[in-house]
Amino acid sequence: MEIVELFEIGVWDGGERNVVKFAFSNQEAAESYKEMPKHKHDTIIKKQIKVYSSLNDYHNNSDEAIKARALSKLTPEEKLVLGLK
Repeated sequence: MEIVELFEIGVWDGGERNVVKFAFSNQEAAESYKEMPKHKHDTIIKKQIKVYSSLNDYHNNSDEAIKARALSKLTPEEKLVLGLK
């Protein structure tokens, strides 16, 4: 599993909305795009997505699997303090 950070560009439609058309892989490129006068009404939306290499990778790194691994490491006292029991 790899976590990829993207900077989506919401292109102003001339009315009330910004429609996501594309993304940059780094913030500097997104900000340079936004600085152009033609794009002053566009928005930058920071997103993170998980990219899995296989179905097995997905099952081993799903949110539920990660939570289960984290909870298994806690002592009963720690679970009590955290309000989990």
